Amino acid sequence: MDNRSYAELRQEVKRDLERQHPGVLMLTLKQAAAVYGYTDTKTAKTQIGAPRIPGEHRVMYYLGDIASDIAKKRFGKGNT
Repeated sequence: MDNRSYAELRQEVKRDLERQHPGVLMLTLKQAAAVYGYTDTKTAKTQIGAPRIPGEHRVMYYLGDIASDIAKKRFGKGNT
């Protein structure tokens, strides 16, 4: 059983994302879909729980919001 806190888990996910996408603060829908493991961007758009960045021409997400969403999903699965 994993006894990591949500904050620790989020930091781990964020570090992994920063390694995959160095120097990037925002991810496109295609990049975010790949992080979540989706090949179809339409499915990814409906399944990604991170908020989209308003006012952008393309669908964009903050890297930290993606990390938070993934950590929430993993933390929730570990505590059930």
